[in-house]
Amino acid sequence: MTTTTNGASSTATATLSASTILQHMSVPGEPNIYVLGCFEGRVTIHSQQIRALNLIYALCETGALHTGSKIAVVGGGVAGLTAALGAANRLADVTIFEKRQEFLHLQRGCLTRWIHPNIYDWPSTEASQPKTSLPFLNWTAGSAGQVAQQIIRNWDESKTPYLIKEEKGTSVTLGPSQSGRRSLFVTAPQFRSEDYDIIILAVGFGLERTIPPQPLHSYWRDNSLHQPEAGWTTQPTRYLVSGNGDGGLIDLLRLRLRDFRHESIADELARAADLSKLSKDLIEIETTVWNMHARGDEISGYLYQRYSKLTIPSGVDELIKNRLRRDTHVTFNFTDWPLTIFSSVLNRFIAFRLITIDERVESLVGRVISFEGQEPNIVAKIEGHTGVRRLEFNRIVLRHGPSSSLASDFPLLNERIAPVLRARNALDQTRHKAWPDNYFESTTQPIDTPPEPKGSQDSTSPAHPANPSPSQTENPQADQPTKPQQSPTTTPPPAHETIDKEARLMTIGKEARLMRNQVIEGRTEALNNKLALLNPIEHNFLLKEVSERALQDDGVMRSFGTLISSKSIDHTLILLNLNRTVRMAAFSASVEIKSRVLEFPTDLLKELEPEILVAFFEDIFDIIDRDRFGDVNTIVPRLENAHAAVPAQLYERYFRVLLEQSRSASYHGAPAAKRALLRLSPEMAKAALNSLTPDLLIRPGYSDALKRLITTHRTLANPETELLLKDFLGLSHSDFVSKYIADDSEPDDWDPPDDSEPDDSEPDDSEPDDS
Repeated sequence: MTTTTNGASSTATATLSASTILQHMSVPGEPNIYVLGCFEGRVTIHSQQIRALNLIYALCETGALHTGSKIAVVGGGVAGLTAALGAANRLADVTIFEKRQEFLHLQRGCLTRWIHPNIYDWPSTEASQPKTSLPFLNWTAGSAGQVAQQIIRNWDESKTPYLIKEEKGTSVTLGPSQSGRRSLFVTAPQFRSEDYDIIILAVGFGLERTIPPQPLHSYWRDNSLHQPEAGWTTQPTRYLVSGNGDGGLIDLLRLRLRDFRHESIADELARAADLSKLSKDLIEIETTVWNMHARGDEISGYLYQRYSKLTIPSGVDELIKNRLRRDTHVTFNFTDWPLTIFSSVLNRFIAFRLITIDERVESLVGRVISFEGQEPNIVAKIEGHTGVRRLEFNRIVLRHGPSSSLASDFPLLNERIAPVLRARNALDQTRHKAWPDNYFESTTQPIDTPPEPKGSQDSTSPAHPANPSPSQTENPQADQPTKPQQSPTTTPPPAHETIDKEARLMTIGKEARLMRNQVIEGRTEALNNKLALLNPIEHNFLLKEVSERALQDDGVMRSFGTLISSKSIDHTLILLNLNRTVRMAAFSASVEIKSRVLEFPTDLLKELEPEILVAFFEDIFDIIDRDRFGDVNTIVPRLENAHAAVPAQLYERYFRVLLEQSRSASYHGAPAAKRALLRLSPEMAKAALNSLTPDLLIRPGYSDALKRLITTHRTLANPETELLLKDFLGLSHSDFVSKYIADDSEPDDWDPPDDSEPDDSEPDDSEPDDS
């Protein structure tokens, strides 16, 4: 049920819940796709920003968006920019796509359109506030071009600490859904596919429609309607203004009021008359008609009738009459009634008074169907209830609203969802702020931190919620659990052990985000000195962000190696992040990602949790056993350099994998396996020797590698194995087979080896000669 607020156009329910906001913007039948501000009735730049932040807030509160979420924002208008920055502020990884070459391309450079953040709420007192009070991308009332400059300048400054990728001049379409994520196809300039956790369609409302052969004159293109007509003439220039939305009403006012300045008209009205009674009546009318609209009642006629019964202060009409121009005549065209709720109260009220008292404004009911001729002699065909009329004008202003960008960019989706989302947003509730104060001022979302040391705090103290409200984070000292007292002689614990539950919610500062970006880009100058300025929570944030990207990019991997070698980060934090990263790699299907883990410092890998290491290396060995040349040529050389990290319980398996790969035809994998066999540690060699069996010793292709291993490490073998190995080296092949192998068990593909002395030279790791 709607309730009246202090603004004429601010009828809304109480603050919307997160789930309700998502219901208004989610795409039916398409999980994790949201449409931002394409189906609401009243749209301003400011309201689009509020909708964008409401959506991000709702996604965070419902758990759909969290640290590291991969977000695609389609559309580089004000809604898209605000949504992208809001998601990045919550530590999401954001890509914003814009098919034009510039963000805010419609408003840039426009000097004849005035934009005010709160004028839509006239006659409320808040309507006079010329500045926005958003978490970011704030601006002050001005021309469209000036506002666009402010927003772009703030965007360039605000995005710096975050991971936001800009893709301009790109066309996209939706791809299939898979594994809980949605594909987005970039169709131009080159085709590619990316998967995202959330896709936000902020494509706006598109360009206005026109009627051929009349050329398109966009609302956002500069024109001279407000200026006196050029050239001397005794007759006023005859205009047709078609459309009664805000665009049509504003151009009607510009054509009929001398020196019309949209930015000052509200102040002029307030100075000309006492508007207190009028304001109250306008607010009451607005509340009533929006409730009627939500019920599906016919309201245009009702709205006009209510305006006709208003008591108009004398000063209002006097102001309008004193400003009337003599050089223009306007035929104001609309399809049924002259007033619609889908316009601002200020524009609607002044236009209502104008069509009531101005003799040079002629109302024309009907639908424009075609034009003939060109300026200054244009014939318009207008279809009404009495038939088609042909009227001649000097100039034409068409304000029939935009063609849907969603319909042109995503036609099938738009056809299916437009009726549903239009009905959901009948009351236009999502333009009212829903997020708590300070929600976006700092990132309060918890970052993964080391586990609590046992005994570091009272086990009976209450746990804090995973997603605290702002009030819980504003005073970190409030309600802290009692901690055990340390004696003066006690050695201070490592930094990570002092992180209590409130500290887990510390702000990730701008400097930490800047440093995250620098490390990812390979800029690691003065790394240790910079790290010393960050707190442990920020160190953890930095490690997590960089490690995840290191798995995707070799350049970042090198930077990550530098980062984890720093003495300024607590060692336990480094291990915590490596455990998480290697665990993630173990579950990845990418051989490239697994091979990059093998480039982590071996000393650190050896310290990881045994269960994670076993799972990871077992997966590596399975890949090598499959012997796909592309895989083994990538992974075996890197395994060679990391083999000291192989867990002890996998030594025998590791030896068998290397032995088998050493006789492969892979041009990088086989030489690397041969080198690794020669570099086995004594512990690995002992496990290998004691696992040898007669059947294995006589397998084709193994003889040379096994003789090298036994010759080098025979003293490590168990006594019961030593005789077997001695016979393998000393007996001829036929004698060894006769002694240890049953007559019918010799392999069918056996090829007797050369019984000469073993070749102790290095294996040939050169690539095969293509000739």
